[in-house]
Amino acid sequence: MVALNLNSTTLSDIKSALRKALPAFGSAHISEALASALGFRCNAALRERIAQVEREGFPQLVLLDGNAFWGRLANLRGSAATNVDEEIFDTLKADLSGYVLVTTRPSSVRQIGYSSARAQGWRNLMIAAVNAGLAQKHFSLKPGDNRWPTTQNQGHVYEFIFDNEIEAIGYVNDAGWDELTIHVALWPARDGRKFVRTVNAGFYAGEAYATGWLERRSGAWLQSSPDSLRCRKKLLSRIAGATVAPSGFGDRGKVIL
Repeated sequence: MVALNLNSTTLSDIKSALRKALPAFGSAHISEALASALGFRCNAALRERIAQVEREGFPQLVLLDGNAFWGRLANLRGSAATNVDEEIFDTLKADLSGYVLVTTRPSSVRQIGYSSARAQGWRNLMIAAVNAGLAQKHFSLKPGDNRWPTTQNQGHVYEFIFDNEIEAIGYVNDAGWDELTIHVALWPARDGRKFVRTVNAGFYAGEAYATGWLERRSGAWLQSSPDSLRCRKKLLSRIAGATVAPSGFGDRGKVIL
């Protein structure tokens, strides 16, 4: 899966590439299908969001859903599209230069699974912490785009709510090579803001604690390290059962050493 760097220029670039790849489809139909692929109701709603992104000056990646793209095209034509390329956006990436389409699935993605409750809990904690950091504009998914106030490379602690009701704190710092170090704690301890910065803080930080890295140079995805999770047994099913979707990045990949 890939994500689009959302702005007027990249939207024009990907539409041109799609029209070249799919000459049988009209411009208006491709525009509406692309909006659906990006999770918008229509092209007008997509353009409204792009205008907002450009006013704010904060880069945003949005995942592209190939199934939604083809489904919308079929709906507009009144019949199923033929010669469907389910990986069309991955295919287009090679033809688009610059920071237009960003990979969110590294080659190692097939080696990573979240089959256990512990692994799923780690995934949910890390995605929630990254989503909150993006929403609060402490960093973006663009390589090198760190926005928190820095003091002697101490990183930054921020607060958010996990799964609509659980108090949480996150910690972000630059790990070099455009990676970010991400720590997160739920039900923070009294000194949680102090200990969440520390690797292996465990229950000193909170009732659940996890660490990981966010890749931003080769693409945008979490480097999976579910063994870092420390969680009270009675709380694990609650954390693992939460529904958390990544905002423009992938949720798995091998740790880059």
